[in-house]
Amino acid sequence: MEETAKVKWYDNRGLVIVLLIVFFPVGIYALWKNYRFSTITKSIITAVFAFGLIFTFIAEQQAKDTISDANQLWESGNKIVAVQKYKDVIESNITAIDSRELPSTFQRVIEFDVENDNNSTAKYFIERAMDFDVPLAFSSVEANKLLAQVQQERKKVQYQGINVSFSQVMKNFSETFQMEKSTPVKGQDRYSGTATDGYTTLEIIGNKNNVSQATIMTGLPSDNPDQVMLNTMRMAVFVKNTISEFREANTATWVTNTITEIINSEKESKSVIYGEKELTMSIYKSIGMIVVTVKPV
Repeated sequence: MEETAKVKWYDNRGLVIVLLIVFFPVGIYALWKNYRFSTITKSIITAVFAFGLIFTFIAEQQAKDTISDANQLWESGNKIVAVQKYKDVIESNITAIDSRELPSTFQRVIEFDVENDNNSTAKYFIERAMDFDVPLAFSSVEANKLLAQVQQERKKVQYQGINVSFSQVMKNFSETFQMEKSTPVKGQDRYSGTATDGYTTLEIIGNKNNVSQATIMTGLPSDNPDQVMLNTMRMAVFVKNTISEFREANTATWVTNTITEIINSEKESKSVIYGEKELTMSIYKSIGMIVVTVKPV
C-alpha cells in the first residue's frame, strides 16, 4: 500500500491567506506554491499586494519630504508655514510619517497653537497624537496643562464593552488558540491567535474583564468538507460565547443560514443587533474568507 503523500504547508489554503495578511513575503511565496489557487487568482492577489507596497512607498517618501521641508522652515524661523505643512501631513498621511519624527512634529504643532491662543486646535492634535500612541512632552507650561486636561477628560469617558470577559470568549477555545498580546488598538489591549490547523484566527480587543470587540476569521475550503464543518462549528461556538442573549437555540443554524444567505446574494455582509451588541458576518468570496465580529452598537 502506498503511503499517502504528506500535504505541504503551503497547500493549506487558510494558512496562505493568514500569511498574506500577517507576513506578506512568505504569503506570496506560499500562494504561488499552492496548487489550489488558479494562476489568474494568484496574479490578481500578487498585483494587489504589489500595488499596495508601491503606494505605501510613495506615501512614505512624500511624507518624509514634507516633514523635511517643514523642519527646514521651522529652523529658519518660518513657523507659520512649517506648522501648516506639519498639519497637512498629519491629516492626510499620518501612518506614513516616520515614527521617530512623530513626537517632535506634534510637539511643534501643539505648542505653536497654544502660544497663539488656538487651544481648541491644539487640543484636537493632542487627541490625534494620543489616538496613535505618540508620546508627548512639552517645554510649554500651558501645553502641559492642556495635555493633562485632555488626559483627565479621556479617563472620564465611560469604557464601552460588550459585557463579555476574555475568558468567556475563550470558552472551549483554550486548546485551539494560543492567544498572544499584540499591537494595541487606540490604547486598548489586543490579543490574537491562530488555530493549529491554520484555518482560523481569533482576535480580542479591550479590557479582559469586559472586552470591546471580538472577531473570528476563518476559511471555508471547498475541497475539504471536514474542515468546513469544523470551521462552521468554531464560528457557532464564538457566537454562543459572545452573544449570551442569542435568540436561536442552535447557533450553528444561524451561522450556516447566514453564510448561505450572503453567498446567494449580492451583499457581502449581514448585521443583527442583540441588546447593546452588533453581530456582523462578512464573507470575502474571492478568497473564501469569513469574518464574524461582535462589538458595541
